[in-house]
Order: sequence, then structure tokens, then C-alpha cells
Amino acid sequence: MNKMFASVSKCTREVNGKISPELCLMEFDGIHNPNDPQFDGCKAAMTCAFKKLDYMHENGKWNQDKLLSLRNGIKNQDALREFDQTFETCGSVGGTNGEAVTNMITCVLNSSNRAKQSYNELKDTFMSGYDE
Repeated sequence: MNKMFASVSKCTREVNGKISPELCLMEFDGIHNPNDPQFDGCKAAMTCAFKKLDYMHENGKWNQDKLLSLRNGIKNQDALREFDQTFETCGSVGGTNGEAVTNMITCVLNSSNRAKQSYNELKDTFMSGYDE
């Protein structure tokens, strides 16, 4: 996960337009439309990061083998089952580049309670920083 955040951070500097973690977290909060043009910079940064980490091919399609390799780091049996079910559901989402990123994240958040919980915790962490 740290590699992903570092890659997204590097990629945000390469993207034109103002983007922030808060904006990108809003994209998938269920209130906003992930396809709203205000999120184009987020899609570009995430696409860049997925490509840098080899989770996405240069042609904008998912690298299925690399995505499936994420399974190797999971030790908890319940988490493995949830990963397998989510991969079966979301592993073949359509689209390329930013569209593929949006489709994948939306599918994973709708299919995995663990992913949804992690997303909500991350969102809460960012948002609580503004309340202090």
C-alpha cells in the first residue's frame, strides 16, 4: 500500500490540474459521480501509479497476473476468500486507463467489505485532519 501511495504522490506532480487526496477520495464516496470531469486529474494520477507499479499495461488494460499476485501477501483465510470472490467479480472490468481505474475501484468497493472499510478509514483519517 505504501508503494501505491508513493507512486500516486509522484504521479500527481505529473498531472495538470489541482488534485488532492481529499478530492480523489470524494470520487468514490457514493455521493459524487466518479465520471464527473472534476476527477479527471485523480484518474490520470491513479492510472499513472498503476502503470508505474505494473498493475496496468501501457495500453491501459489491467495486468491480470500482477493483480492476482496481490493474493500472495494475504495470510488470513477470510481475507483470501474475499479477495478471490472480489477478483472473480472485478478482475475483468472493462475500460482502459482512467475509465478502467474508475470501473475497478467502484467494483471493488461494491464487492468487498474489507475494501470499503479501508476506504472509509482512509477517508476519515484525511477528513479528521481538518477538524483539529
